[in-house]
Amino acid sequence: MENLKAEIVNIHEKLKDPVFLGSLFHVAASERENTNRILKTLLARLESIEARLRKLEGSTRPEGPRPPTILPDVDFEVMQFVKDKGRVYATDVKKRFKYKGTNAACARLNKLYDQGLLEKKQVGRRVYYYAKEVDVQKA
Repeated sequence: MENLKAEIVNIHEKLKDPVFLGSLFHVAASERENTNRILKTLLARLESIEARLRKLEGSTRPEGPRPPTILPDVDFEVMQFVKDKGRVYATDVKKRFKYKGTNAACARLNKLYDQGLLEKKQVGRRVYYYAKEVDVQKA
């Protein structure tokens, strides 16, 4: 017990010494620099591994035939209409399917675009939709 008290008093006295505190701060700062250097190296290695993984994932996608996409009747008919005409815009779909406004036709075409079945290109104020080479089936 006496030994422990003496050690505590000794440490307390050392903490009052500015040279000791300076060397303590210097050691802490150098350790922090070493830790930051190690973390930087680890981060660089992790980024290179992620890049290689992305490259491998991108190159190993199977290029075999995709299963046909099953569509509701109206969507299937819209797809057939787009394939037959080559390119359409919302007004064409509105007239063909007798919609009251172009909003419903535009929404249906955008839905098919979001599913990856159509491509779109804006020419002026009109947005034309083209059929992609995908296999679709009626539900």
